[in-house]
Amino acid sequence: SSAASDVYKRQVTISDCEEAAFWVAKMPLDEGVIMLRTLVGNPKDKETKDAVRLAQERKIRGDEKWTGENVIGVKVNFFRRGANTFSVMPVRPIPVPGATKMLSIWVVGRNYNHELKMIIEDFYGNKAELSLGKLNFSGWRKLTVAVPPSIVQSDLHYTSKEGIRFLGLKIECAMDEAFGTYYFYFDDI
Repeated sequence: SSAASDVYKRQVTISDCEEAAFWVAKMPLDEGVIMLRTLVGNPKDKETKDAVRLAQERKIRGDEKWTGENVIGVKVNFFRRGANTFSVMPVRPIPVPGATKMLSIWVVGRNYNHELKMIIEDFYGNKAELSLGKLNFSGWRKLTVAVPPSIVQSDLHYTSKEGIRFLGLKIECAMDEAFGTYYFYFDDI
């Protein structure tokens, strides 16, 4: 019974964000230019603040010291100020098995009032955006959002599958701060 309860409480890595080739960055052509790449690095507090997930990931990988070597970096060059948005999505939607209670991601805040959202798809294919909050902080931080009960994750008539699908990240830029060059880094969803 304790093993069964542990299954329901485990943390699952949706993506360890080790390779930019598995991601696509998109932005409206009239708003600016966007690029992404793999960069070597890690969040400083990942070892202490994400210890449970890291322990599970190390056990699965068979590597006691694994922390991940890379992060994904996004560079945005805005053409002008405005209500700009951009998104970073996996090449294919990532299924998240089981009933998901919370989603989290490590991101670098650069003291901008841009808002970060996760885009997910429920059991029936309906899309939803979950706000992780503003990026108005400095350095790496683990942002977390609860998956509301209104997101349908299973249906009693279809017992062969359950869960949601992770479709990507969306950044809604603050109008007065969307100019010049902006850098966005993320790791470990």
